[in-house]
Amino acid sequence: MKTKNIRPNLFSPLALMLVIETISVFVFGVFGASRDMVILMDAIFIIYALLESLEAATIFTLVSLPLFMALPLSSVSASFAEWRLLIIALFFNYINTVGWGKAFAMIAAPLRSFFAIPSRDLRKLITAVVALMGASLLSILAAHYKVTSLKQIIFYINVFLFFPPIYYIGKQSAAHALRLMWASVASLAVSLMVGFVQLAMVFFIPLHTFWMWWDAHFIELFYGTKLASLLSVSNTWFSFYKNDPPTIRIFGLFPDSHSFAIFGLIGLASALALGVHTWRKTTCNAKWFLVALVLLDVLSFILSGTRGVWAAAVLPLIIALAILLRRQVKLVRLAQITLAVLIAFAVMFPVSSFLLSKSQLVSYKNATGADYAFRRLTTIASFSDVSNLGRLDIWKGGLESFIHHPLIGIGIGNFPLALGDTISTLKEGASAHNLYLNFAVETGILGLAAFLWVLYRIGETVIVTVRRSVPEQGEQRVFLAFTFFFGIVFAWILVYNGVDVVLINDKVLLFFVSQLAILYSITKYIKQK
Repeated sequence: MKTKNIRPNLFSPLALMLVIETISVFVFGVFGASRDMVILMDAIFIIYALLESLEAATIFTLVSLPLFMALPLSSVSASFAEWRLLIIALFFNYINTVGWGKAFAMIAAPLRSFFAIPSRDLRKLITAVVALMGASLLSILAAHYKVTSLKQIIFYINVFLFFPPIYYIGKQSAAHALRLMWASVASLAVSLMVGFVQLAMVFFIPLHTFWMWWDAHFIELFYGTKLASLLSVSNTWFSFYKNDPPTIRIFGLFPDSHSFAIFGLIGLASALALGVHTWRKTTCNAKWFLVALVLLDVLSFILSGTRGVWAAAVLPLIIALAILLRRQVKLVRLAQITLAVLIAFAVMFPVSSFLLSKSQLVSYKNATGADYAFRRLTTIASFSDVSNLGRLDIWKGGLESFIHHPLIGIGIGNFPLALGDTISTLKEGASAHNLYLNFAVETGILGLAAFLWVLYRIGETVIVTVRRSVPEQGEQRVFLAFTFFFGIVFAWILVYNGVDVVLINDKVLLFFVSQLAILYSITKYIKQK
C-alpha cells in the first residue's frame, strides 16, 4: 500500500487538521463567520484530502462526518454541502494511490474489472447497487422534475465514492481496519459530545431562546440559510405532551433528532466491537471510555424522542434471545452483550425522564415531567397522536400513487408529487416516512426490488460470514464481533426504515456506507470453516 501509517502523536498533520476543524466549527458557530472564512477553511480541508496520505485523509473525513459545514456559494442564500467536494477530493486521492493506469483500465474495461474483484460478496453487492441505480435512472422517464431526479442520483453516487477508499485501506491489514473502526468511534464521540452540550444548554436557557440562537448560528452554518429559515418556524426538535410544556430533544449538529439517533445507532457496531477487543486488556483504559460511550449513545436514543428507534429494538432483542436459547456457543457472549445493551436501553427511560424534567421544567411549577419518556413511549401505536395520524395519511397517499405508477414510479426525488405537493417541500423534509414505500413510489416495483436486493446482499454477507467463522482470539475476535454487531444494527435499521427515511440523510448515509466498507474489508481476516 502506498499510503503511509498515521503518526500517533498530537502534532501529526491529521491531529492538527482535526484540532483546526474543531476550533473553526466552534468559533464559526458561536461567534459567526464570514462567507470567505468558511470557503477558506473548506479549501484547506479539500487540499488536505487531496495531498495527504490516503489513510490519514480518509480517517480525517470519517472523524469529521458530524462537523461538515455548508459551503456558501453566494452571499445571499445558496449553499453546498462541504462533504461533497471533500469526498470527491478523497476519491481522487484514492485513484492516485491505486495508480492512474489501473484506474483508467478499470474505467475502460468495467466488466473485466468487476470480475477481478476478489470478494464474491462484494461483487454481489455491486451488482445489486448497479441494479438500483439503473432503476433510478429509468424512473427519470416518468419524472415531472427531471433535474431533481438527476440531482438525487448524483447525490447517491457522491456518497458511494466514500466506499472505495475505506474498503481499500481496510483490506491492507488488520491494523488498518482497526484504525478505521477507532475513527468511526471518534466520529460517534464527536456527535454525542455536541449533542449533550446542546441538550445541557437548556438547563440555563429558555427553550425558545435556545431554539432561535441554535438555528441562527449552527443550523445556518451547517445547512445553509434556507433550512435555517424553515427551522426557525417549524421543526421536530420538540416533544409535546398533553397539559405540559414541550421538551427539547437531543439532535446535536443534525437537522433533526431522528438523523442524530440513527447516526448514533450506526456507530454502535464499532464501539461494541472495540469494547470486546479491549475488555481483557487490563492496562487499557480505552475500555472504560467505550463503556461510557455506549451508555451515552443508548441514552441519546431515548433523549432523541425517536419512537421508531425504540420500537425497532424488538428485532435485535428477538435475535439475541434466539441465539441464547439455541446456545450457539461462538455467539453466546456477543448475544449477551447485545442483551445487556438492550437492558441498559430500557433502564435509561427513567434516567431520560429525570434529565428532561430537571433541565427544562424548572420554571414550570405544575409540570409533571418525571415520566416524560414513558408517556412518549405509550404513544407509539396511538391513533390519537398527531404525528402517527400524519404518517398514516402519507402512507395512504403513497400507496395510491404506487398503484397508479407501479412499474417505474413517478421519478426518484419526486415523492412530494404523490401527495399533491410541490417539489419545494423536499427542502421542508417531505418524505414517505417509510423508506421502502419511498423507493416504491419514486422508482416503482423495479426500484423497490433492487433496493430490497441491496439489503438482502448486505444481510447475506453478515449471516454467511458469522455462520462460517471459526472462533479465535485477538483480531479474529474483534472482526467477528464487528460483523455480528453490524448485523444487529442493520436489523434494527431495517425495522426503523418502516417509519422513516432517515437512512438517506447525507451524513447518516455516509456513516452507514463507511461501516459497510469496513464490513466488506474485514471478512478476509475472519477465519472461515
